[in-house]
Amino acid sequence: MKLLSQAILSFLLIASACCYAGPSSQHPGLLAAQYATSIRPTDFSAGPVVITEPGYYILTGDIIFNPASPNNVDSFGNPWNAALIILTDNVTLDLNTYSIQQNRTFSSSKFKLIQIGGTNPFNTSDTTVYAPDHITIKNGSLREAQGYGIYGKENSHINIYDLTIGSCDITGIFLQHLQCSTIKSVCISGSNLGAGNVYGIFLRDNNSTTPEWTTDSSGAGPSGVLLEDIKICDISTNSSLNTDDEIVDLLCRAENKLDISDITNLNNCVTASLQPLITALVAAVNNLLTLISAAKAAPGNTALIDSVVAAKPAVNTAITNLLNAINALPTPLSAEDQALKEAVESLQTCMILICDLIDQANALSDGQRDFINGVETTTAWHAYGIRIAVGSAIECKNCTVTGTTVLNTVTDITRATGISLDKCTGCLIRDSLTNESSANLGAAIGVSIATNSQSNRIINSSSTHHTSNDESYGFWLCQSHSQQFLNCQASSNAGVNQSKGFYLEQCDANRLEQCRSFYHNCALNAASTPSQTIGFDSVGGECNIFDGCEAYNMTADTNYQNGSFDEDLIAAGFRLQSYPDGQPATRNERNSVIINSTSRCHEGSAGNSTGIYLNGAICSTIRKNIVATNRSLLTPGGAIGGNGYGIWDTATDTTSLIVENTSYANQTLNYKVSYSLENERLPVVNSTYGDMTSIYVASIWQNISLYANPGSTGCSAECTPNGEFT
Repeated sequence: MKLLSQAILSFLLIASACCYAGPSSQHPGLLAAQYATSIRPTDFSAGPVVITEPGYYILTGDIIFNPASPNNVDSFGNPWNAALIILTDNVTLDLNTYSIQQNRTFSSSKFKLIQIGGTNPFNTSDTTVYAPDHITIKNGSLREAQGYGIYGKENSHINIYDLTIGSCDITGIFLQHLQCSTIKSVCISGSNLGAGNVYGIFLRDNNSTTPEWTTDSSGAGPSGVLLEDIKICDISTNSSLNTDDEIVDLLCRAENKLDISDITNLNNCVTASLQPLITALVAAVNNLLTLISAAKAAPGNTALIDSVVAAKPAVNTAITNLLNAINALPTPLSAEDQALKEAVESLQTCMILICDLIDQANALSDGQRDFINGVETTTAWHAYGIRIAVGSAIECKNCTVTGTTVLNTVTDITRATGISLDKCTGCLIRDSLTNESSANLGAAIGVSIATNSQSNRIINSSSTHHTSNDESYGFWLCQSHSQQFLNCQASSNAGVNQSKGFYLEQCDANRLEQCRSFYHNCALNAASTPSQTIGFDSVGGECNIFDGCEAYNMTADTNYQNGSFDEDLIAAGFRLQSYPDGQPATRNERNSVIINSTSRCHEGSAGNSTGIYLNGAICSTIRKNIVATNRSLLTPGGAIGGNGYGIWDTATDTTSLIVENTSYANQTLNYKVSYSLENERLPVVNSTYGDMTSIYVASIWQNISLYANPGSTGCSAECTPNGEFT
């Protein structure tokens, strides 16, 4: 009876782990607490703790991973690359309010505090690469890692909650091809030692040979994942921390372990049928060594790193072919054939580590590269709060990302991004906030949706106070289509060359409803290109809709130095623009709609301001909008300012439908539009401000133009900044 009861209890324990779908309690529960396996700080003195059996595991104290000598290296003589490794399904790891951290005096490249899956470092004869499912990690903290807090590949039903993660140099949580999982109530702060691309949370596809943002459909990505109540702050990367030396070190270690002298020495002594296979193996190894040598000499050349990665399979295949041939020989083997077999098996074991070292070098190389409009760059540095690559059905709910930062002085193509969706479909961001992204050069972005992402929704989310010495964006879309934005707002972004609330570049069929964009500005210095400050900007897109949106208080330039009018300075609430901006058009904006929206109080300083600005827009619809009090005042030096327009279309004869709009109290013109329909002008009903009679008699095809009463100051008082938003 006692044995039966024990068996029943054990079954219930394992079943509870298997069926676990999400966090329900801070406490381990009666069965879990009674039958949990304790993990003690002393268990790490001989190296990582490896979990190979299902069950409930609980920490009994804080872990500072720094194994005692001679256990501070693995069987290959290299530092351990993880503190705790889970290699089986149905595991609950309860940190029990304690912490796991790396002692940084124990140096290990890309160190993981918790690794879900991989190989068993204590059993080198087991070449299985495990990918456990149904894993729960909860209730404690992870900190101080040279690489990752939590790292996993090809996992499903992973539940991570009630964790604090800090000072991980690359990523707090990195999970590749994650399925049907939950990350909830997690707080992540960054490290001041990050270099290359750094992340708070990174969920990406399973393609390991190319950067995740360039993979095709063969790279299966994360799906069915909920991120809820996530707080991420201070994720930063620093270009002064160079990873090239680390790449060279990893390649050197891989190169030093590719010793085939024992195999080549036996070539003329073994069975003749094996000699061609030895020749093939030697050729594959020598090719790999040649490529490693070239990559070491130019670690910034990512094509050379890729060639090393691509050469690995040929060596493994040659090893397998040779071992199969040896095993097919009659037994017993000759002494020479037996020695060859042992040498090849030793090389096969070494290749596990060699491949890992090469993959680490490649990952560092990936961290230094990015693809901008399809062109590879190798000097880009990026910081991301949350990044999803090739994802589907991912929900970010009630997530806050503050202070992603790029401290970079090398290039202007870097990005500091709060939340990023790359090549994602059917994802949802709701009730979330991104603020205070900062880039010394490059772009500061709140929410990025790029690389042919489709059918994602962003609801009730805000993006605010992003700053850059180049460009700042609240929401940035690039070549992405059929997104829905509902009740989102972008505010208080500051750039030098560009500052925009919602920016759509070559995007089609996106719909923005009830969104607001306000109080953006640029502070131009004398050497910079004239700046653009725009609330809603669509460039080279098609069939985009802005419905019931509001833009106000764009300032083209708060510190213009030239002291004369510059038509390239722009402050606009809405703009429909041909692509590329400021160059001969290769793609016009067409068939887009601005309806039921308001645009007011924009300041063009020494340039132009406008409520709605069409420049290269074809067959668009501008209907039932209110544009008001746009102006360009005197510059600080006293020079004459520019113009203030309500609706401005630069076309000689517009092809857009501009009807039922109300424009009033704009500095220069309420409508600057050339329009002919059977030799008629744009249908406008004129009236003075306060005389609303004409509005009631206007037809559905007419626009209303209201002017201030003679001698009045117009509506400039409306544009006084509201303290609520400053």
